[in-house]
Amino acid sequence: MASKIAVVGGGKGYIGRHLCKALEQRGYYVKVISRSSEDKSVVTWDTVERLGLPLGTRAVFNFAGEPALNPFKRWSRLEKEIVESRVHTTSLLRKIISESSEKPQFWGSCSGIGYYPPNKSLQYDEDSWVDAKDRDYWSKLAVQWEEAAKLPQSEYQVRHVTLRTAVVLGRGGGALRTMYPAFYMCLGGPIGTGEQWFPWIHMDDVVNFWMYALEQKQVRGVYNGISPQRITNAQFATTFGNILRRPATIPLPKFAVNMMYGKVPASMLLEGQTVYPKRIIESGYRFRYNDIHSALQASV
Repeated sequence: MASKIAVVGGGKGYIGRHLCKALEQRGYYVKVISRSSEDKSVVTWDTVERLGLPLGTRAVFNFAGEPALNPFKRWSRLEKEIVESRVHTTSLLRKIISESSEKPQFWGSCSGIGYYPPNKSLQYDEDSWVDAKDRDYWSKLAVQWEEAAKLPQSEYQVRHVTLRTAVVLGRGGGALRTMYPAFYMCLGGPIGTGEQWFPWIHMDDVVNFWMYALEQKQVRGVYNGISPQRITNAQFATTFGNILRRPATIPLPKFAVNMMYGKVPASMLLEGQTVYPKRIIESGYRFRYNDIHSALQASV
């Protein structure tokens, strides 16, 4: 077994799978936490809660999170799963880290770009102040998510990084896998008015930044995981259609989105925010994909 271990909550998910591969390439032995254990590299949440972190754990990540858009589940049930899979798992790992006699060196927790409430004119960065009364459901959830991850000040030796992640684009899953069939059959187009901001980041940059954060000891705190390029939903649809050589002019009306997902989940698609990755850029990290055309070309 390798001398350094990385524990990854949600390591079977879209982002988690890519991160685990990158960690293994850097010499880590990866232990995935999942709801069910299928082999020796996977442990259950119950097992970790009972036994704690494996000896030799250098880094802990959590990417667990039930997809927020599911037209086949009632919102009352889905909301519970969304909160438990994000807030509760993050709180559990933070508690385990705090109680561990042998602390990991690194703690990587997730949040969403929805931390910033939708706004058509403001551009947010990590230093932006958000009034509590302006927060919508997703913004309040992100606050809970981030609070659940915070370690006591007495454990400053554990370097904690939180990434507020935008819509992740890439091959083999995520948002594009859901959208691809409609666009390929010439049925794609903007959602609602299409004027809402579309915050995005390519999977390679998500993984590469996490590896950068793991290896660069000056990286600590909260970072916006989003491309520096601002685009609207309509601009995304047009670019995706052009790359697929398909027209992308059929809009998905607001009422249809609300009927399909419910009003609260639908707001993720019908509203948006423009956010700048100020701290990532200041850290010295360089984006591999900083324009939507090249990101989508690399994703299909």
